[in-house]
Amino acid sequence: MLTIRDMRESDESVFLGFALPFYQSPALLSPVEREAIDRTFREALRNDGLLRGLILEWEGAAAGFAFLTFAWTTERGGRVVWVEDLFVSPAFRGKNIGTEFFRWLESEYQHSAKRFSLEVSPTNPAQRLYARLGFEPLHYTRMIKEVD
Repeated sequence: MLTIRDMRESDESVFLGFALPFYQSPALLSPVEREAIDRTFREALRNDGLLRGLILEWEGAAAGFAFLTFAWTTERGGRVVWVEDLFVSPAFRGKNIGTEFFRWLESEYQHSAKRFSLEVSPTNPAQRLYARLGFEPLHYTRMIKEVD
């Protein structure tokens, strides 16, 4: 059974055990620096409405994590819940945790979200799951400018 809860300070070592390999994996277009990982964890603990950190537990054992961020879409006139990161430990894959996570997500934000959004690298096999759950490619070119 899947339980999803907000991150706590005491989750830091569990989170890092998942995050350090994930943020160096081919699931991302480029590796993430340790400083950014630490800063994200600390920011999630602030719980200020911009970033929400979640721990996924399967039958009481830590199985993964997720980060949600929030924005607004004029196109839909409402809140966007952005799945910034979702990681399920290889030891827990095949238990429908991803599917259950998205069911929870839609239930949790059913009254406030107008769009759920995520990014996926071209080589990430999770694309099949996302498509099965109704996610479609958004045919825009996303442009970014990094700021130090």
